[in-house]
Amino acid sequence: MTESIPNKEQIMDSNELAGIQKNNLDRESEIKKETEKLNKVVNVILKSRQIEKASIKSEKKVIKSGSKGLKENKSDKK
Repeated sequence: MTESIPNKEQIMDSNELAGIQKNNLDRESEIKKETEKLNKVVNVILKSRQIEKASIKSEKKVIKSGSKGLKENKSDKK
C-alpha cells in the first residue's frame, strides 16, 4: 500500500495548532464574560419590570379604594 504524502498546506505543526487552541480558549473566555454581563443586565431589567408591575398594582388598589371612599362619601351626604 502506498501512503499519500500530505501537502505543505495540510501539515500543521504543533505550534500552529497550539496557537489556534489558545485563540479558541480566549474567545470562549471572552464570550463567557460577555454572557455574564448580559445576564446581569437582563436580570436588572426583569427586576425593574417586576417592581413596575407591583407599583401599578398598588396604584390600582389605591385608586379602587379611593373610588370606594368617594362612593361612600356620596351616599353619606344623601
